[in-house]
Amino acid sequence: MSVNSTLSPAAAPLTMSSRDIAELTGKDHRHVLRDLDVLRGQLGDMFAGSAQTWTHPQNSQRYPEYVLDSHAYLVYWALHKAFSQPDSDGFDPQRAATAEATFTGYFGARPDADMRRSTRHDEPQVNIGYF
Repeated sequence: MSVNSTLSPAAAPLTMSSRDIAELTGKDHRHVLRDLDVLRGQLGDMFAGSAQTWTHPQNSQRYPEYVLDSHAYLVYWALHKAFSQPDSDGFDPQRAATAEATFTGYFGARPDADMRRSTRHDEPQVNIGYF
């Protein structure tokens, strides 16, 4: 992870590469790239990352990777989601629960639908169908 502790947070934003995510979760980098491509398609301009090329130091081959802007505790949410996926190379419910507890300890509990509804009295609470 590219976290520079000698600079102030304003001077050096926290970043994490797709290779770092693969290493933390124990997944293949190609699977992390696939998932980030899907996320990039869903978020569009809100995707906080950039595609770049990484050169392997041993064989000088070039590989794609993403460098993502991150908050130190948002990494725990990414770990929770990665360890929660029931696939062959990363499913670990205990590590998922630990990462989610760390995330929740910092950011607080996620609001449920009832709490969100109770705080939005000014909007009608109806479903709108789009055809």
